[in-house]
Amino acid sequence: AHTMSDQAETVLFRIARGTGLHGLAGIPPRRGCYVRPCLCLTRADTEAYCAALGQHYVQDETNAEDTYARNRIRHEAVPALQYANPAAERSIARLCRQMRALDDWLNAEAAALLQAAAVPGGYDVAILRRAEGPVLDAALHALVSPVRDAEEKYISLLRFVVLHGEGSVQLTPDVNYRVRNGLLVCHTQEGAKVHPAPPQPFEPGEYRLPGGYFVKFQVVKYENFLKNQSIFKKDLNCCADCAKIQGNVILRTRQAGDFYRPAGRHLRKTLKKYYNELGVPQAERPLLPLLADGSEVLWLWGCGFAEGCAPDEYTHEVLTVRTEKTGEA
Repeated sequence: AHTMSDQAETVLFRIARGTGLHGLAGIPPRRGCYVRPCLCLTRADTEAYCAALGQHYVQDETNAEDTYARNRIRHEAVPALQYANPAAERSIARLCRQMRALDDWLNAEAAALLQAAAVPGGYDVAILRRAEGPVLDAALHALVSPVRDAEEKYISLLRFVVLHGEGSVQLTPDVNYRVRNGLLVCHTQEGAKVHPAPPQPFEPGEYRLPGGYFVKFQVVKYENFLKNQSIFKKDLNCCADCAKIQGNVILRTRQAGDFYRPAGRHLRKTLKKYYNELGVPQAERPLLPLLADGSEVLWLWGCGFAEGCAPDEYTHEVLTVRTEKTGEA
């Protein structure tokens, strides 16, 4: 299990190789279906706990060797920092938490920027230019990362062509971004390609997403919901108890490990299997919007809210959703 000590080593290694804000956020406590509960404990804490329980554990036999750069950081750099401050690992972990919070905020701003700039065929360069530098860089990072490692040189080149108003950046032999006629467009061997919007924290409101997907989430008082129940009756799967849509809810597209509980079926399916069951074309799946808390999908485009989210007699506010597909890229 990854510990706070692994966190410190990872951040030091990234700093040495060159990293940015995202890298300084360190190893996330949760990513998709992966959960790391031991990040709040140092390696020494974990070993002491196992010893107290008499619990045996396995270590990689190469951990003691200095063949690898990470091991040299563990054996030399970390002890040197602990000589200066015995709580060095905890200090680095605190920095990671602060950077993660800042990174989350910046990613939300970047997602809002891309949403505002999204037009049929690409992104309006004039809107991108008006963004603050760090927000623009975060937005460009979100466009590059699905294609390749978002190295600084690619972000810098893409920022230059956006601010300059023309030019192109070759990300891979098959993918490049071009600025032409005021639009930033992704081109592949198959022609212009649309990438999903980056994940963003969920708030009620209107979202215009890549692929021509429009979603409007609105909060309605339960009394008003009951008065207009005839309007909602045929689309009850598009209504949820606001109190049941809690946690770290993100508006995004599919990720590995996602699962969904179809309303009224009392079962859980991986999103991949559910898409297969519905016959959703492979080409459409990467762009379909959804709401998720971790790997649990709470709302899915075309299918509604998951099992257990529906309003009931204890509901105070109802979350409704209206969708529209324009057919625009």
